[in-house]
Amino acid sequence: MKKDEISHHLSKQRSRYAAEQTLLAWIRTSLTLIGFGFGIPGIINVLSTKNSMAANHINALGSSFIILGLLGLVVALVQYRTQVKRISRPTYIYEESFHLAFFVAAILFVIGFFAFISLL
Repeated sequence: MKKDEISHHLSKQRSRYAAEQTLLAWIRTSLTLIGFGFGIPGIINVLSTKNSMAANHINALGSSFIILGLLGLVVALVQYRTQVKRISRPTYIYEESFHLAFFVAAILFVIGFFAFISLL
């Protein structure tokens, strides 16, 4: 193997490992969001009075965290699979991909905004 071929092979291997680390980070993030989705309503329902309107808002907040966690995980899986296919090509060239972190941050902003409004 020539030096250039080895360098190209190693760079593809590093790119694949980076994609895998990114997927693992999104798995952790998604599990955290899903955990908050289950935990927040459970804790607040135990601590609060039995106000059905507040319980509905809290359950909606929990459900939105669960849905966001699931959506983030699905998009991360699709991104990972797409990236691995690109890396496997003989002529691998970097291509800009969907910004999942920005998407999740924007959705969290919307969830937080509506949670704040419902407290008023």
